[in-house]
Amino acid sequence: MRIEPRTHHSSLITHHLLAPRSVAVVGASPSGGRGATMIRNLQSLGFEGSIYAINPKYSEVLGVPCFPSLSETPALVDCVAIALGSRGAVSALQSAAAVGIPAAVVVAAGFAETGVEGRALQAELTNVARSAQMQVVGPNCYGVLNPVARSAVFGANIPNPSLPGTVGFVLQSGALSHGITDVAAQRGLGFSLLVTTGNEAVLEAADFLLYLATDPNTKVLAAFIEGFRTPERFVQAAAAARAAGKPLVILKVGRSAQAQRATLAHTGALAGADRVTDALFRQYGVIRVRDLNELIETTTLLSGGRLPVASGVAIAGISGGACGLLSDLADDLGLPLPALTADTHARLVAALPDFATPNNPLDATGAVGEDRSIFATCLDVLASDPGIGALAVGLNSPMSSNSSTIYRDMASMAIAAAQEHEKPFLALTFSSGGLDPELVAVCRRGALPLLQGAETSVRALAHWVRFAGFRRRWTEWSSVGAAGDSPVTVYRRELPRDLEQALAVDRAAASSGPSTLNEIEARALLSAYGIRGPRERVVTSAEAAVAAASELGFPVVLKIVSPDIAHKTDAGGVVVGVTDAAGLMGAYNQIMSNVKAGVPGARVEGVLVQEQIVDGVEALLGVSRDPQFGPVIAFGLGGIFTEVLDDVALRLPPVTRADAEDMIGELRGAAIMGGPRGRPPADVDAVAQAIVALSELVSDWGDRLQGVDVNPLLVRPAGKGVVAVDALIELCPPR
Repeated sequence: MRIEPRTHHSSLITHHLLAPRSVAVVGASPSGGRGATMIRNLQSLGFEGSIYAINPKYSEVLGVPCFPSLSETPALVDCVAIALGSRGAVSALQSAAAVGIPAAVVVAAGFAETGVEGRALQAELTNVARSAQMQVVGPNCYGVLNPVARSAVFGANIPNPSLPGTVGFVLQSGALSHGITDVAAQRGLGFSLLVTTGNEAVLEAADFLLYLATDPNTKVLAAFIEGFRTPERFVQAAAAARAAGKPLVILKVGRSAQAQRATLAHTGALAGADRVTDALFRQYGVIRVRDLNELIETTTLLSGGRLPVASGVAIAGISGGACGLLSDLADDLGLPLPALTADTHARLVAALPDFATPNNPLDATGAVGEDRSIFATCLDVLASDPGIGALAVGLNSPMSSNSSTIYRDMASMAIAAAQEHEKPFLALTFSSGGLDPELVAVCRRGALPLLQGAETSVRALAHWVRFAGFRRRWTEWSSVGAAGDSPVTVYRRELPRDLEQALAVDRAAASSGPSTLNEIEARALLSAYGIRGPRERVVTSAEAAVAAASELGFPVVLKIVSPDIAHKTDAGGVVVGVTDAAGLMGAYNQIMSNVKAGVPGARVEGVLVQEQIVDGVEALLGVSRDPQFGPVIAFGLGGIFTEVLDDVALRLPPVTRADAEDMIGELRGAAIMGGPRGRPPADVDAVAQAIVALSELVSDWGDRLQGVDVNPLLVRPAGKGVVAVDALIELCPPR
């Protein structure tokens, strides 16, 4: 019978795409190809819905009824899988839209990744989907694998079995999904969902991550990302995962210019500035990994569901050499291996042979080969140490060898200990070769995460520990607000802000269109948000400068005031350390002479006489615009730290107090703020408040703000605040 078209009104991701009750495969053929693969995948998973093949040449394909067109299926399908070339795919999508099919997977390549003609074809596909409000994955993808729903609208062979689980994978590369599904099948790692998004003509990776953040079947989110199609959408997804307390693990490529060019050629997406991406990930607790192995091991560990109860990890094994290797790796990669308490040390001395030395990592020695109880006792003692938040058991994993027995027994002892203690346990191997299948089975039955390879395992452990700390901090920080308030909302209420002063600056700037605020105007705007400048006076004569300095008190700084001179020092328009009236007269005249010679025709509005503050650490605070993510807040220490070491921390607004504190702490020169070598500690609280205040300024001014440069921001001793000594603000014209 013919199906009458229906209207589909939802643009959200729904069960029609992720867990369809019926699937039509356009282009299915008994001779093979993507269409046949999709049908076999559905059959191998035990798909319980209806499957229809669409091909006018056949009445049946692989045991599935075949129809000439989508309009002739016995019932309207939830999802259409289109296994045709690029031009045929667009036509098939039009047919699907005409009968009201709500979801589609388009596997064909030959779209935006191929050039001008392909981009035009992809635009046509996008228009068809959006006009019909269809949920479309692709093109240039494999599609959607959902073992939980026994559904696989997926154009590549999948392992059998493909286990259901709690990890949601989203990949912009279809080919890399093979490396994940194959290893997952070997390791017993199950999926709640696996999607390859390809060119993202309609739905993008961020849409699926946002879905997974609230999906009850998903506990861990993982992704391979080449570029952000809609950056703000990704930020929403990261925020949703953070709010849900779910780890988000991402392998993001595009660090180098060459990789960014490859990304553009592959999917047509821009990779964006990697430094900003790193800052965004830190801000939202996103775990960034370097390669597929690290992605698999980190995801495997997190999928265990338990997090360390403290930041310290203990590692126990029966190889001194392996313990040394793991200790070095932990030091290199930032995994805390705390010293054991005196009580723990004494109890281990009693449990171990006389020749053993208790340390962390712990070598329980080869004596465990004769007496397994030694290792069981060591695990119990380590788990009782208050400084230990989690325990890892180091194993060799020889294939088909009698020596494997001891390592299976050690894993079994870890499983038993985990049932007696609240702290999580895991196992790791020292090499990345083959795994003993029986060891894998033991760990799987006992829900003991098993990691592979020394370095990759330690990296995964470090990610695990850091994420646990991030989640604890975020939970504590979130509780600051009243019910329903986010931390950002709380700090917006607390920020000192003079709206009338800010509006006055806005009105003055609006009258002149795009502009650079002079130093006085810029500091007035900053002052409206609680970021104060030094005491100062604007004068137009040397005599007035002397009077101003007498009022402010020597020493003073003199600066030219001109809307045409953004970089005053370069123009000879700054003199510091003026200590008396005679020196001030000379400095004033020298500045005027320098500017006249160096910037002829510049409009001079006067000279700024400013108190010189000598007790403080120089820092910089600013805002720049990233082409993808928009405004970015920057904070760093001045002088060599910025100019040579490039020691600057970044965050995207809105920036919370916790974010600001993290920015300060991650600087390599952060110890300078603590007061080294007898210096008083700097006012770190005031720095954090200034960072949050600048973020609020950015939020208020939006697209009007092009950039902010507060340099130097003088950080005075604790309790004395910060001072915006110099400032530059660039505005865009009102829209």
